Amino acid sequence: MTTKPFVDAEVQRGLLDLPPIEFSAETLPIMRQMAVFGPPELGDDVERHELLAGAQQQVEHTMYRPSDRTADLA
Repeated sequence: MTTKPFVDAEVQRGLLDLPPIEFSAETLPIMRQMAVFGPPELGDDVERHELLAGAQQQVEHTMYRPSDRTADLA
């Protein structure tokens, strides 16, 4: 069985130049406020889902997926 890399090799090289970032329930809201981009505009073929994760459901995140999906996405 072969697996796909999570991040493209070219992107991985660029990420090596970034300073370490601590993701936590405390830092994520600040990072969102400082973001230079907003949510993408979605077409009719994309669904947006707001989810909570973490041991105590304290981390908010957004998932985008095709609206016509018929099976789990790999």
